[in-house]
Amino acid sequence: MTATCGVACGDSASATSASGVCGTCLGLRSPGTAEKAADLVAQALRAHRDATTKQRGANQEQEQVEQHRYALEISVPASQMLWSDLSDAESFGDSHLAKTDVAAAFKSVVREKLREKLRENDGIVLDTEAQVTARLSVRHDASDEAARALLIAEKLGPSRKRKRGEADLLSRARLTELVGRLKRQSGSTGPDNFIPSHFEDACAMDVSLTRAPIFVQGRYRKLARGVSQTPWLLKNNPAPSVESLIAPALKERSGATSFKFHSAGREDIDVRMLGGGRPFVVELENASRIPTQQELVDIQEEHINKDPEGRVEVLDLVVADRTCMDRLREGALSKKKQYTCLVWTASPMRPKDLHKLDAVKDLVVSQRTPIRVLHRRSALDRAKVIHSCACEYINSHFFILRLVASAGTYIKEFVHGDFGRTCPSVGSLLSCEADILQLDVEELIYT
Repeated sequence: MTATCGVACGDSASATSASGVCGTCLGLRSPGTAEKAADLVAQALRAHRDATTKQRGANQEQEQVEQHRYALEISVPASQMLWSDLSDAESFGDSHLAKTDVAAAFKSVVREKLREKLRENDGIVLDTEAQVTARLSVRHDASDEAARALLIAEKLGPSRKRKRGEADLLSRARLTELVGRLKRQSGSTGPDNFIPSHFEDACAMDVSLTRAPIFVQGRYRKLARGVSQTPWLLKNNPAPSVESLIAPALKERSGATSFKFHSAGREDIDVRMLGGGRPFVVELENASRIPTQQELVDIQEEHINKDPEGRVEVLDLVVADRTCMDRLREGALSKKKQYTCLVWTASPMRPKDLHKLDAVKDLVVSQRTPIRVLHRRSALDRAKVIHSCACEYINSHFFILRLVASAGTYIKEFVHGDFGRTCPSVGSLLSCEADILQLDVEELIYT
């Protein structure tokens, strides 16, 4: 095979012909290719504009202007850069394009032609900072396959020890190594003989539109036990969860394709989250619109907080920026928690026996990873602090314990001791067996 970019497409108009496309530029230097690409992007942007305008309604003029701003990303076949790197710069004849500028020039021409097609009355603006991104993907399967064959022939293919996808095989690092190796092998004759003369088929193109994630933050109160924070499968049926009671309504209202639920920590399925609630963020992926504040209020009051079983309540739903994720992570670490639990003791207790617990002040507790979570957590020793305890006597075997502990303390284990893995514990302080029957998170105390 010989490189013919300087012969078959010494000028841009002949980069494509009846016999196929140039093996070096893959037809990207043809004005017709850039024209087709610009048409595809323009059609996709207008379709998205019309769909979002219809969904929002004509009375939300300000939101429409923001929604019609688009960023543009263009990708070309990795194999084209390989052929350009292998070709001789002189093979481009009198063209003002350098051999490595084919992809850059194509992208520039597409952007220029696209701006011409987006008339002022379209209400569409290209903006690198826009929330919606149009991605034009240009592909050429035969060219990529030829590049892979060269990589494998030069023993630069996937390792037997590690499976790699096709994208890894055509990585820039691999192709750069291949170019250097082929140029060294070819010597004075040049590496042009490795470049396909032409390909029968032109490049395939498609356009996809994605939106930067939308973040909705708030606080949830879990008012019922038996509700996990994220979905569980019980007998192959999804059990109710905080996530499933909150996020789907936001996904539906925003037109998002998917969502991710994040929170500042979590509580066990049998533990209630009371007080001011736990901060959370719902990350809405590829949403078609941003819910208004009034819509968020409606979702909060009419869909979530009217749960007939009263399992979850949401407070202060608002749209936030990406920095809310940083605040959420920081909040999960820099806080204390206030708990209330119902405790049982094997030995009968008198009110004065509980004074040992009432006297606790900044007690350092050593906790090894609990047995109940050892299958999914690293086996570590953690030093936690019980800042205060207050007991309410019920009878000789039951009392209510209210305590404030540092973030990450395993409260259940602090009560029963976890077979000595948590020390000291309520049981060891009272010199008898103790167990926890119910637990509530009363408040998150941020420091």
